[in-house]
Amino acid sequence: MARTVPYHEWLLNAIRNASWVGLHELAPMVKKITIPKGHHDETIDAWRERMERLGLMKDDLGVPAALREQKAEAETEDQKESAGISAEIEAYAYRLADG
Repeated sequence: MARTVPYHEWLLNAIRNASWVGLHELAPMVKKITIPKGHHDETIDAWRERMERLGLMKDDLGVPAALREQKAEAETEDQKESAGISAEIEAYAYRLADG
């Protein structure tokens, strides 16, 4: 059986080995897929490094900006979730104290 890899690892490999045409084909997909938390910066770095190696830094095809936006949205969701959990814990502690 062939070894499977997480999608973000496949994507990083594809970016790092893409031609100029390959990057243009990958760009719309990279901007639309959900990158797992903790892998946005790595993906942005891989994209920039490949663009630079190919001499394409004038137009990054909007990929880094899209990934930064996705990362910010994920962090906002984490903060909302964390705040909700904290509020639930406080409410529970309050109920316990009231007994």
